[in-house]
Amino acid sequence: MTVRKKALLPLLAAALTVAFAASSARAETLRFVTEELPPFSFEKNGKAGGPLAEIVAEACKALELSCPIQVLPWRRSLALAEAGDAEGIFTVLTTSAERRQKFFVMPALIHAEYSFFANEKSDFIYQKPADIRNVRVIAYGPSGTSITLEGLVRQSGGSQPVEVEVSNLMALKKLAADRYDGGVVLMNRDVASYILRSEKLPGIKMVGDAVPLEYSIGLSRKSVSEGLAMRFAAALNRLKETGRVKLILAAYDMRPAY
Repeated sequence: MTVRKKALLPLLAAALTVAFAASSARAETLRFVTEELPPFSFEKNGKAGGPLAEIVAEACKALELSCPIQVLPWRRSLALAEAGDAEGIFTVLTTSAERRQKFFVMPALIHAEYSFFANEKSDFIYQKPADIRNVRVIAYGPSGTSITLEGLVRQSGGSQPVEVEVSNLMALKKLAADRYDGGVVLMNRDVASYILRSEKLPGIKMVGDAVPLEYSIGLSRKSVSEGLAMRFAAALNRLKETGRVKLILAAYDMRPAY
């Protein structure tokens, strides 16, 4: 071996060490994004809060992973996770075929419902999709809720468009003020209950559950290996089996997935 080659060996070894260290650091970090959607997820004192943030933290601790969580507008969160610029995202519907194409969807954690809400003056009651045929329907969107409502309208045989609001809060404020002329709003029941309590909005009633939901966490297929996704799923299942998930959800008055 020439003197020049011998001199290059330490430099090569140092470069490999740095590269390995960088790779290990990436492997030990899962960056999560979420949206401001209390009580499911929210930002408090500059940190992500809510039941899924707590569950993520415990799963990551068990796997010895660093898992920073950033609260962003939903569209930005989804774009980052779909592109692999964030490894994880919540909240995701476990039954969404579209989400499963882009994410490893983790075991179901939270049970909820999409429910219809109406002004207290309304005599509307929801029992089946046909009940909303030709009824004015509203949802926050574009979102999973508005997409679900479009599907319910198709099932009803109606042809009316889904009216999309900029936020759940805006939809409920207009409903309380009776600005929808007998229209009904589809919303996650837990989200609606939280808003009605915190904003003290009067004059609104729940008029029927429409669609059962199961929420969980998604890991980006572009930046997370199948092996790591399986390890993360196993950690979540252990938290479910030990009753830890149920305890975390109880603190937020939420129900675990069946």
